[in-house]
Amino acid sequence: MLDLRALLTRAPESFRTISLQCEAEYRTAILQREMLRGLPNVTESDPPSTATFVDPSGDDATGADAPLRHEWNVWWRRPDCWRDDIVWATDQIAVCIVRGAASSFYLSSSGTLRMNTGSPGTIERLRSMIQTRQPGYLPSIDDRLSQMPLVRPAPLANGWELSELGEREYAGRTAIAVHATRLGQSSPFGLWSYINEYDLLVDRERGVLLRCAGMVGRAEAGVLAVRYMTFDEPVSDEIFAFEPPPGTRTLIDR
Repeated sequence: MLDLRALLTRAPESFRTISLQCEAEYRTAILQREMLRGLPNVTESDPPSTATFVDPSGDDATGADAPLRHEWNVWWRRPDCWRDDIVWATDQIAVCIVRGAASSFYLSSSGTLRMNTGSPGTIERLRSMIQTRQPGYLPSIDDRLSQMPLVRPAPLANGWELSELGEREYAGRTAIAVHATRLGQSSPFGLWSYINEYDLLVDRERGVLLRCAGMVGRAEAGVLAVRYMTFDEPVSDEIFAFEPPPGTRTLIDR
């Protein structure tokens, strides 16, 4: 019999490299309403922060009926080489690269590339920034994995009720359909820590998620869905390098 919790926990250990292309879709009005409910001492008239849901191109879909969409591409060569690119419909992009202690983040809308040199003093300073979520901090691979739950779904293995709903084929893979419901104060999961139910498609062989939908009632408030995924294929060093366009302002933390 399949041990679903063990499968989710071991997901990153099932491959040496992973490359994936996925689509993200956010129903911003629903997500903001749910986030508002989870904030203490906040009324309906107090709008929550919208930073997670705003297209940096300036086309903010907050409050509109049309969902906000973008592509999200990931390359991970375990253990310490990571890249993810977010591409909005307006061709604005965000590129995050982590190679060991070195980290960089490029945002086309602001024309900036923030990076560090990987020196010990820098790492301690960045760790402090990450812990306090100061503006401009550079992420680690753990930070990116927490934002990209398809690759590391282990938080669902504890504190969640998992109901298997059968198998289906998706993106060329055999998947297990699962409904996950939060039990008490379980660990935060994915982009939306305030969402309490998810509809998932779990890759039967590897344990990664092929589709993750945050559910509010019967509505899919936010969705990450794989279009294409490969395992254990070579990922070259060139993937983990990025040359910003001319005119980019470079900010270096030494």
